[in-house]
Amino acid sequence: MRRIVVQLLVALAVSLGTSTLGLAALATITPATESPKRIVEKGLNHRVWERLKSQTLPSGRIITNKESVYELASGMYYNDANGQLAESQELIEIAQGGASAVASHGQHKVTFANNLNTFGAITLQVAGKTLRSHLLGLSYSDPSTGKSILIAGVKDSIGELISPNQNHLSRRIQRSECGRALYVHKVWF
Repeated sequence: MRRIVVQLLVALAVSLGTSTLGLAALATITPATESPKRIVEKGLNHRVWERLKSQTLPSGRIITNKESVYELASGMYYNDANGQLAESQELIEIAQGGASAVASHGQHKVTFANNLNTFGAITLQVAGKTLRSHLLGLSYSDPSTGKSILIAGVKDSIGELISPNQNHLSRRIQRSECGRALYVHKVWF
């Protein structure tokens, strides 16, 4: 029994001596120098950031570690007119001639007719397919009876761009001068 205790004490003393030397050696390692972060890979829904960190050991040997961050987001990039990846933007622009507003800096293209009271006023182009829609009005439906009532219909008026990603279609709902439709273009949900 004494023999085991002595062996354990010797092993503990050697371990403590080694760890003290190890801490002293760590103290002489130079602080890491970091390269700037840079994008090394892009895809429609991701990008990879990379940074290098270098440290000099007491022996003079340099250790370089690579840090990578994978960023994922739906619709992060889109293919521009030249087929190159471009970063998506929350931007609605007035089309040439002013007949509509267009959100085209993303994976999906949306066109807003200047007059909300137009058949197919909203056009969405996704993966080579075109979807058209329009607002009919504001209604109330009672699911227990199956009956519905139209509270307010849409009327003609001109839309306005109130910020780079918001198309405000004011005074377009009949029976209520304060009725409005607001379309917001967002990316990276």
